[in-house]
Parts: sequence; structure tokens; C-alpha cells
Amino acid sequence: MSSPSSYGRSLESTPTWAVAVVVFVLVAISLVIEQIIHHVGSGRGVQFVSAYGIHQLHIFIFVLAISHILYCLVTLGLGRLKVNN
Repeated sequence: MSSPSSYGRSLESTPTWAVAVVVFVLVAISLVIEQIIHHVGSGRGVQFVSAYGIHQLHIFIFVLAISHILYCLVTLGLGRLKVNN
């Protein structure tokens, strides 16, 4: 295995300004995308997503969250089982 130093600089030793620039860029991109979506939605005069579509998205996110929690619990259990044996 390679040493941790071969991966580059850790987040602890990364300058604060570098982290702030990355976060700023991500937030700026998301704001631009939001404005584009808003502009397209108001230009056509129709809803971007129907109420039924929002409901389906809500169910999908809920099932995805439950699946994620179950996967994490199974991984945790298998890890503990391996350590104890």
C-alpha cells in the first residue's frame, strides 16, 4: 500500500482560501443553474414539475435514504463481525 503522503495534501493542511474558492465556485454554479431553470420555467408559463412529479420524487428520495441507511448498517455489522472474529 502507498503511504498517505502519496495522495497529496490533506484537508487539514489545505489553505482556507483554497477551500473557500472551491465552495464559492460550487455555490455560484448552483445559483446560475437555478436562475436558468427559473427563466425557462417562467418563459413557457407552465410548471417545471407537476405536483404528482414532486410526490414521486419525494417517494424516490425517501426510498433512497432508507436504502442508504440499511446499507450502512449492514456494512457496519459486517465490519464489526470481521473485527470480532
